[in-house]
Amino acid sequence: MKFKLIILTIIILFLIQVNYHVVYALVSNDYTFLCPQIEAFNLKNQSLKTANQELNYKLTIETIDENGFPISEMPVYIDDKIFYTDALGKTVMIVNKGFHIVKAVEFLDLVDIKISFIKWFDNFPSLGRVINITGNTTLQLIYNVKYRITLYFYNWYVNKIITPSLIQLMRDEQILNISTNNVWLNSGNYTIMKVLFKDENIVKPGKYVFKVTSPKLLRIICQVADMNITLLDLNGNPIVNHDIELVTTKGTKLNLNTNAIGQLIINDMPFGEYQIVAKFGNQIITKTFLFAGEEQQLFFPVEFKREETLILVQTFIPTPTIQSNLITILAFILVFILVLDVVMYLLYRTKRKSK
Repeated sequence: MKFKLIILTIIILFLIQVNYHVVYALVSNDYTFLCPQIEAFNLKNQSLKTANQELNYKLTIETIDENGFPISEMPVYIDDKIFYTDALGKTVMIVNKGFHIVKAVEFLDLVDIKISFIKWFDNFPSLGRVINITGNTTLQLIYNVKYRITLYFYNWYVNKIITPSLIQLMRDEQILNISTNNVWLNSGNYTIMKVLFKDENIVKPGKYVFKVTSPKLLRIICQVADMNITLLDLNGNPIVNHDIELVTTKGTKLNLNTNAIGQLIINDMPFGEYQIVAKFGNQIITKTFLFAGEEQQLFFPVEFKREETLILVQTFIPTPTIQSNLITILAFILVFILVLDVVMYLLYRTKRKSK
């Protein structure tokens, strides 16, 4: 029994000694002790360090076009793993210190975007490169990017598409002439300078400015409307079914004809100054007017007389030659009928005798 009490006393003293050190360690400001499994455990800052731990750094890849605009959703390979850029044209990855392989995509040919590799920011020409990461690093990839732009031109008054013969755009003082409403453009700011339709410019130069950073569909209202001009004489009577010549601002001449109520109607005519040249007998009269979409009446200093349509009723009187020919034809028909009748009768008699 005494032996058990001695052992219990030793255990209690040992526990008191251990608790004393633990309490002292928690109270002390800089107390450090060593453990077999841990190299250094500092209770002041609660930090844990190992001898072979590697440092991590931030690797940022930026994809931009030649004009500095970001390219989103662009694939980039880092150590054979694919990453895609965000809306700002960036992709960020945490990598270890040391050498890493970064590879760009050579080209992408999509429905509305065409992208082709040019170079790295430091003029490095190859797609792939090995970089040594020793700190946070940012790399830029530069591409040539073309976006599909669709231009729709509409009649001024009605929602109707018109098709120009020429579209002239200006970017950075450079003129670009195109002949289709679908065009591939680089990023930047563009100004519509001219849209030719029926040889007339149907937009105000410099009025329409648009920015290209992605595929676009542009709806442009043009200075075009249906022309409706009524031609009247000095008494207010319509000049109907009359040949006239319409001359545009560019000098283009159109040969036209007024309708049954004296109207001249032409679809999709550009705004501008026009001339109507009309001839009345030996007199040629020219009228100049401005067209901006409204219906107009033009008075000519003449008295227009409508030509009456003469209805000629002729009585057919046969001539002697025609009469002779008719008699001959009738006689031939009668003879043919008689001969046919005789033949039929003879065939009938022959058939009865054979019975």
